[in-house]
Amino acid sequence: GEKGQYSRILNTCFTPVTHESLPFVAAPGQLTASEIMTTRILMGLCPPKNYAILGHNIAYSVSPQMHNAAFKTTSLPHVYSRLDVEDVEEIISGEFWNDERFGGLSVTIPH
Repeated sequence: GEKGQYSRILNTCFTPVTHESLPFVAAPGQLTASEIMTTRILMGLCPPKNYAILGHNIAYSVSPQMHNAAFKTTSLPHVYSRLDVEDVEEIISGEFWNDERFGGLSVTIPH
């Protein structure tokens, strides 16, 4: 019910949600995924992270557009970009890798 809504917001695994398009509430106190994510962001429980595709000659990659569209649709405050480097060592010693907002990398050719 409504008393359990806060625990649904704090729970990060297997949180029951409903969808805002449903013509009915699936269960008393059930929140939509959007409501939960918005509340988590407002509470500071979902800090922004930086993600990127890592490779060389990757200007053609549509990964940033796809991931950023998904982040926007799901109300996640993250950013996905391209890191075009010839040598992985450039990343490990660089600002992106060592930033506290580092979230992860998608690795492609030739790395």
